[in-house]
Amino acid sequence: MTSIITRNGDEVTVQITMKLTGSMLDMETTIQSAVNEGGALATQEALTRFDATGGPIKIAGITLTSKGKVTKEYQTPYGTFMLDRYVYQTCNGGATFCPLDDRARIITSSTPKLAQMISDKYASLTAQEVANDLTNNHGRKTTHRFVQYTADMVGSIAQATEEVWDYETPTQIEPIASISVSLDGTCMLMRSINKDDPASRTSNKAQLIADFKITISKGITDVDIFDKIKEYLSLDGPKPDCMSKKIIKKISTGEIANLDSLLDNMHIPEPGGYREAMTGNVSLYNLDGNRVHTIYLGATPEYGKATFLSRLQNEVDKIKSKYPNATYVGIADGAANNWEFLTPNTQYQILDFYHATEYLAGASYAFFINDSERKTWLHNVCHELKHTQGAAQAILTQMIEQVNLIKDKKKISDIVKKKLSAAVTYFTNQLLRMNYFDYVARNLPIGSGVTEAACKTLIKQRLCRSGMRWKDRGARAVIALRALVQTTNRWSQFWDRITHNGISDLEIA
Repeated sequence: MTSIITRNGDEVTVQITMKLTGSMLDMETTIQSAVNEGGALATQEALTRFDATGGPIKIAGITLTSKGKVTKEYQTPYGTFMLDRYVYQTCNGGATFCPLDDRARIITSSTPKLAQMISDKYASLTAQEVANDLTNNHGRKTTHRFVQYTADMVGSIAQATEEVWDYETPTQIEPIASISVSLDGTCMLMRSINKDDPASRTSNKAQLIADFKITISKGITDVDIFDKIKEYLSLDGPKPDCMSKKIIKKISTGEIANLDSLLDNMHIPEPGGYREAMTGNVSLYNLDGNRVHTIYLGATPEYGKATFLSRLQNEVDKIKSKYPNATYVGIADGAANNWEFLTPNTQYQILDFYHATEYLAGASYAFFINDSERKTWLHNVCHELKHTQGAAQAILTQMIEQVNLIKDKKKISDIVKKKLSAAVTYFTNQLLRMNYFDYVARNLPIGSGVTEAACKTLIKQRLCRSGMRWKDRGARAVIALRALVQTTNRWSQFWDRITHNGISDLEIA
């Protein structure tokens, strides 16, 4: 049994009476239940302090009058309760306004603390898992639907404020010597929507063409291109149809001018399937080259590349104003559109070392049949690439010589030859961004491991679990929440902004 026994200004005394019997676990469960009951009672007392008096109020110069008190159920971390509070309306009618909900920063029917708890958990767990956790570990029973609704609302607030609220980068004790800017993409499974909407299908065709152009810029082989076409066009069977063969040929030879007309003549699936989500980050490094802080950004496939890059640009500009003397480095894979953004924003553009070694791994099969010898060669060239000046050019020359050496050898498969040729093309196109010896000597970052990690932690771990397919709105909410949670200090700043600014003026989808 709980009750408020005294009220003295801002102080409230809550008396809790409980019976401790049974095992220790039984008694702990009893204590938790009693404390929750006391917490709900104290929260109810706290909420009443945000209510209006019932007299007329003005909002943005408009007078509202009270319609009296209306009962509402409120959700708290400790339980639920019903509370009578004043609601208001203009003399012309229309939507009602509740001063208590606005002043206390109620989100739907949740107190800020419960909404914070739910959305923080939902950034990592499914709605049902969050509901189970609240029940099993907090003694707070709720439904997965309520969890979903609350988390989606907080996610919508995060999205609505992405370009409005500025967040402070934590002040670092040690000097910041270099700052890397990276961006990448990773695929996630989207639900099909608006399948009968011509506008949606037109947008999907445009996305296909854009994706194929990105594929070409990365130097992917025609075998991989076919897999990408199957992925997007949902083709059945082990072989592509006639029209897909034409597209493969066009892409493999670099002819993309007529892709639009070719796609007009084949089946374009409804929007959905695997689509590329975007991730980006800005990382701060100390004099020793150790990363001390990272800002994470993410966006769904439907968000739009230009809008995403605008947000990333905003983060870069803010960091530059704080650290104008740092060395700025752009790190990415070989996609041309990445360098279009990174080149004007950074002093050095560095090809991600990991991606370079991936191409060397593919090329290694053209040098040695024996697996032990192949691995030894791969280890040595990767070490040279990182620690020997001019190694990239020397390795490229070695691979070109090997291309000429094996081109007429029938014992070596076409796949092996294509992987070697792909590595030659990749190194040729990226050679000026592969001076790793100098970069390492200056303690500059050379790998976008933090970006690869962002793809995994921001997108893959939460949105690509078994059986998951996402609508754009739901995916946006999760990515927005995860980006805030994973960037140090941003989650707390986000809730500070809600407390200070409220949410009534936001345009929430």
